[in-house]
Amino acid sequence: MSDLNRQQDSTVRADGADFAATTREATRDLAHHAEALLEGTSTITHDGIAALRTRLDDSLKATKAQIDHAQQYALEKGREAASATDTYVHERPWQAIAAAATLGLAIGFFLRRSRR
Repeated sequence: MSDLNRQQDSTVRADGADFAATTREATRDLAHHAEALLEGTSTITHDGIAALRTRLDDSLKATKAQIDHAQQYALEKGREAASATDTYVHERPWQAIAAAATLGLAIGFFLRRSRR
C-alpha cells in the first residue's frame, strides 16, 4: 500500500468520525435555532404563521424522538455486542487468545512494513 493510499485511508476513517460528530452538532444547533424561532414568534398571531409554528414544533418533536430512539438503539446494540464478546471469550478462551495473538502479529507485520 502506498503512502498516499494509507493517508487517504486514515483520512476517510477520521472524516467518518468527524462527520458523525459534526452531524450531531448540526442537528442540535438546528433544533436550538428552531426552538428559538418558535419562542421568538410566539407573539405573532397571523394564521399562516401559527400553522407554520405548529408544523415546525411537531417536526422538532418527531426529530428529537427519532434521534433519541437511534441513540438508544445504538447503545443497546453496543451492549449486546460487548456481552456476546464477553460470553465468547469466557466459553473459548484459547481461541480468543489465538485470535488476539494473530491480530497483534498482523498489525506488527503491517506496521513494520509501513516504516520501510
